[in-house]
Parts: sequence; structure tokens; C-alpha cells
Amino acid sequence: MALFNREETRKRHKSHKETFEKRKVKSVIPNNLPAVNDSLFHPFQTSEEYKSLTPSQKKAIDLFLKGENLFITGEAGTGKSHVTKVIFDLCQFYKVAAAKTSSTGVSAFNIGGQTLHSWAGLGLADEPLNNLISKLRKNKKAIDRIVKTKVLFIDEISMVKADLLEKFDGVMRYYRGSAAPFGGVQLVMVGDMLQLSPVWRGSERKDWCFKSLSWEGAEIKTVILREKMRQNAETPFAKLLSNLRVGKMDGIEILEDRIDAKFPDDGIMPVRVLCKNVDVDQFNFSKLNAIKNPSRKFYSHDNGSPHHIEQFNKNCPAAAVIELKVGAQVILLANLDVKQGFVNGSVGIVEGFTSAGIEVRFKTGVCLVPEFKWEIKEQSVGFDGKTIFKSVASREQFPLKLAYALTVHRVQGLTLDRAYVDVGEAFAEGMLYVALSRVRDIESLSIAPFPKSALRVSRECLEFYKKLEE
Repeated sequence: MALFNREETRKRHKSHKETFEKRKVKSVIPNNLPAVNDSLFHPFQTSEEYKSLTPSQKKAIDLFLKGENLFITGEAGTGKSHVTKVIFDLCQFYKVAAAKTSSTGVSAFNIGGQTLHSWAGLGLADEPLNNLISKLRKNKKAIDRIVKTKVLFIDEISMVKADLLEKFDGVMRYYRGSAAPFGGVQLVMVGDMLQLSPVWRGSERKDWCFKSLSWEGAEIKTVILREKMRQNAETPFAKLLSNLRVGKMDGIEILEDRIDAKFPDDGIMPVRVLCKNVDVDQFNFSKLNAIKNPSRKFYSHDNGSPHHIEQFNKNCPAAAVIELKVGAQVILLANLDVKQGFVNGSVGIVEGFTSAGIEVRFKTGVCLVPEFKWEIKEQSVGFDGKTIFKSVASREQFPLKLAYALTVHRVQGLTLDRAYVDVGEAFAEGMLYVALSRVRDIESLSIAPFPKSALRVSRECLEFYKKLEE
């Protein structure tokens, strides 16, 4: 008999509800937050950083400080990443052991954390729970993280499958020696179920994480971030994006004028947003080959085990080998100078190669791009309770990538100055919405005609959000 089959899990959720009720009112942050109308506010609530947050972001902070398990969600560009960073920084300030994890390797690189699989020592997590628990006994580092962590962040939660969440719940309960949901760790889960979905294979159970018994048992408080930061919420384009996210076509006629729309002829082409990697690679190399200038190849300097190098090759934004020419269009993969506008997602043209770096002309000026270091970091908990990030592997490479085209998954989280969206081959729900929401306004957008099938959204996710709203 499995350690926790679904019926057994349901019974445990019910019988230990009282235990969970006692735990969840105790915040992991010292000096529990009083009631909102109390005159003795938590010090952070009087800070300028707190005052600068939107009302819904403040609500997320307040619930976290009360010890609630959180699901922070909302449309693209509503500041999910920012409020998550504020909560993590609070944990570090108060020396509360907090772990950064994500459902995908790419997003784990973006947040400077580990995948959920890696952090918990689950491997592919394709075995029964009993087997996972048995194998984990040899992974002392993962067990130490599981036992000592008080707050666990899971980014891109929408891509976590129900089966994985339940196995993870079982592992956490077992090694933390607690029947409370997830062993009593406080959860901060972040993402939008209406954007990117899990990748199910073969005959495996096809349930979203919110359909799992573990989600139900954790009594998660949801905060929907309302205020848009990427687009002006009152514009017809922003309203259209809100409609498309939930499968409505109201206002879609405004896209007709953007079909194959042209941009100023300043040498910078819009980034073509496509669905498949093979199409992106073919388009990028065809454009590069059309440039008559000689090409130069730049090789990364990698340090780490073969396993880590494989992770870099699969998930790192920068490739092991970059081939460029003067005149090639590239995207910047790191924040170099925010004030000058040289940020992750900026698109420009290569103007020259020097011993100090690569000269790239962006809309805001010319930047000498130096090499950048990406690191794979393992997390542990120090004696003082703070989370320690230890670099176990590194890649030094120029933070540039050919940017005539990118996939929908690669532009997730970016803000593009110009985009040409071609998602006629969308193979998953939400891809059209994700692609269109990468720009600040409709004038930054050009589109290819798309079939109605590109508008599809998950009915299960729609019902989930409908219940949340109610």
C-alpha cells in the first residue's frame, strides 16, 4: 500500500485540520502583525517600500505576515515578481529560512533559485511516493533544506502538475515529521493559471495543481493582483488583453489595424514571437546568413560538473556558443544599466566587436556589453536562519541572443519594445495572451492573422478563477 494514496491523503487532510488551524495563525516573521486597524503596526508597514506597493500587493504582504499560505496571481504585468521579491527580502531581513524554487529550469535561472525537483531532491518525480522517500534518504542536503526551511516560494506554479504537488506534499510531511499540509512550511506560490500550462505526457494524470488534494488541504489564500504596471489599464488594448485572458473576444476588432503593421525604419525589426523552437532557430539563422559581414563566434567559459553544464545548455538564457555579425539584431539577457534602459529584454543592433565587449545600439543609446556570469546556486540554511546561496557552477558569456525571433515561452516575463506575434501554430491554451501581453501598448504590436483556435483557454482554469472571484 502506498504511503499516501489519494483516499488516505483525504483522511489526513480532514483529521489534521485542527493541527493546521493552530499552525497557520503563527507568522514566521517575528512580532506578529496586529489587526489592520490596530495602532501598533508592524515596522515594515510604515516603510516607504510598503507605501509604494499597490493595494493588492499590500494585501499579499499582510496575509503573508499573518502566516497564511499564499497563491499570488493576476494578469501579466501586475507586479507578481516584485511583490514576491519584497516578501523574500523580508524573510532574509528577519533571518527566516526561505527557499526560492520554480517549476521550470528557465524560470529558476530568472529568480536565482532552483527547480522544485532539484531543491527537494525529487529527480524526475516519476516514481511512486514511497520510492521517492526511500531514494531521498541518500540526499542529506535536500533533507536538510526540507527540514529547516520555514517559507517556500514556488514560481510559475501553473506548470506544476497535481501529481507532483501531492508527491511533494508527502515528502515534506514525511521528512519534517508533521502531518500538517506540506509539513507545516509556509507556502508562497506565484503564477497565472491562464498563461502557461503543465506539459502532460502519455497516459499520466492530467490535473492542474489546484485540482490536487494537497492544494485543497493547505487552505491557500489567493491574492489577485489587480493593478496593471506594464499597460495602462484604461486603454482599449489593456481591456482586450483582460478579455483574451479569459477567452472573450470583446474588443478584438482593434487588432485588425495591427495585422502586418509597419514600424519606423530605424534598422531595428520587431521581435517575431513564434510557437516552436525549430521555427525560431530557422528564422534567426536565415536573417543572420543574409548579412554579408563576417561572423564571429563567442564561446562560454563554463565551470561545473557535466550535470551542471547540461543544465546550462538546457536552461541558461545564454548559449554555449553565440554566432554574431555586425548588423545582427540581438536581445539583451541581463540588466546592465536600468537608468539608461539597457535591461533584460532590450533589443538592439550589433555595431562592433572590441576587446572590452560587444557594442550594441539600442533605442536608448549605444552600450558596450561585457561578459556576464550566470550561476547555479544550491540553497541551504545558515546558523542564523538566513538562506545561503552557494554557487556550484557558473557560465560566463555575453548576455546576448539573436532576436529576430523568440518563442512564446522565452518571452514570458519580458517587456518588448516591438513585437510581431505569429501564433498560428499555438499548441497550448493561453499562448496568444502571453505573446500579446509582452508589449506596453498596441502601437508596439504587429500581428499575423491567427485562427480562432489560438483564442482557446482552459475551461478548468476559467472555473477555478470564477470561484476565486466569487
